[in-house]
Amino acid sequence: MVGGVLEAIRLSGEGLDDLALQTLVEGMHAIMDSTAPAHAGFQTWDGIDWGIIRHLAYDELIMPWELQHTAQLIRDYYRRFKCRGQ
Repeated sequence: MVGGVLEAIRLSGEGLDDLALQTLVEGMHAIMDSTAPAHAGFQTWDGIDWGIIRHLAYDELIMPWELQHTAQLIRDYYRRFKCRGQ
C-alpha cells in the first residue's frame, strides 16, 4: 500500500493528477477488500457471475467495528498522500 501512496505522490508532483487519483483509489480498494468478509484471507474473485452475488452477501456480514477499522485505514492512507508520504 505504501508503494501506491508514493506512486500517487510522484504522479501528482508531475501534474498527472488524474492518474495519481486512480493510483490512490486502487490502493484504497485493496485496503477495503483486505478487510471485507468476502475477502477474508485475501480470497480472489473467481470470475464467475454468481461470485458477485456471494461477494455482496458476505459484505452484508461486516460488523460495525470492522467498518470503522476499514474507514480508519482509508483515512490514514489518504493522509499519507496529503502529507506527501510523511
